[in-house]
Amino acid sequence: MNVFDLHYGRKLYDWWGKHPVLYRLGSWLVFLGRENSLRNKGVSFIGLKEGDIVLDLACGNGVNFEYLEKRIGEQGQIIGFDYSEGMLRFATERKKKNNWQNIQLLQGDAASLDLQLDSLDGAFCSLGLSAIPDIKSTIQNVYNSLKPEKHFVVLDAKLFDGWTRVFNPIIRPLFKYSTNWNYNKDIPKTLREIFGTVKSYRFNGGSIFILDAKKTIKNNG
Repeated sequence: MNVFDLHYGRKLYDWWGKHPVLYRLGSWLVFLGRENSLRNKGVSFIGLKEGDIVLDLACGNGVNFEYLEKRIGEQGQIIGFDYSEGMLRFATERKKKNNWQNIQLLQGDAASLDLQLDSLDGAFCSLGLSAIPDIKSTIQNVYNSLKPEKHFVVLDAKLFDGWTRVFNPIIRPLFKYSTNWNYNKDIPKTLREIFGTVKSYRFNGGSIFILDAKKTIKNNG
């Protein structure tokens, strides 16, 4: 089974789903201790309001739910989508613990995501596209599901820039094999091909980025 393969990724994240403390530690390392602020910032770019329907793509253990809930309220809806049954079990426990009644959890391949056309008020994906093998089909599916003028925001990681590149020889194999991270993907380019103009923001020495893609009417076809 090859790294970057869909089934390898599911097996890997099923394992992470059984070890939430280690997963949390891994997230801390990825974000260099800024996980809360960066997730919150990414969600803020979606422009959600109360009553909105939002997709949490590759939702994992549901860590983004609290940030999304604060914006959409009880009348809104979160669709949590992930390929790993293990992670979704953890997300279900998080949902029950917080008594969130407005979260629908779905399991499947993001490249085959089939939601109603023009039905979403926003979409968010954190540390997911870099681990999903077929990101072009995935992004196209999200685009089709978004209402016109709505946003798909991506929070993800890349190799360090500048002098911090000295850490890349360690980072590459570490996260490649532990998270199915494909650092060779050009996520911004693929987003631009489908959405058009994409706003980009960089953090943590360039290793973390937020991409804000808006579905404009002129790109509707």
